Amino acid sequence: MAARLALFLLFLSAGAAAQNEADYRRWLCEGYPQEVPVERGTRADCLIGAYAVEIDWSENWHQALGQSLYYAQGLNLSPAIILICKPGTQTATCRRHFARLKETSCLCALSIRLWFCIGTAKHLQECEER
Repeated sequence: MAARLALFLLFLSAGAAAQNEADYRRWLCEGYPQEVPVERGTRADCLIGAYAVEIDWSENWHQALGQSLYYAQGLNLSPAIILICKPGTQTATCRRHFARLKETSCLCALSIRLWFCIGTAKHLQECEER
């Protein structure tokens, strides 16, 4: 009985661990520099080519926008954002967040590389790119 409980708890913790941004950073930025220091204790999630990348949940698209611009400026690179549709969130809701991000970047004439990933994505190639 104790072994079953331990196995069950291990299963639950593994599922919960797959729901944080750090896991997505490791998966989506695999092979690229990660947690790159910028200044004042801030870090870009990763560098992909000439891009400083911020990874965030789709509902935080507006925060991701500011952070990506800050990291890009601090590292003298171009900004990029990977938005993730949080597991359990309606994909249509996440797509509305992504549309707001695209609209804002266009209205402000910002040249930002954007990706949209559903929660099951484990590789950047599985995500939509704008």
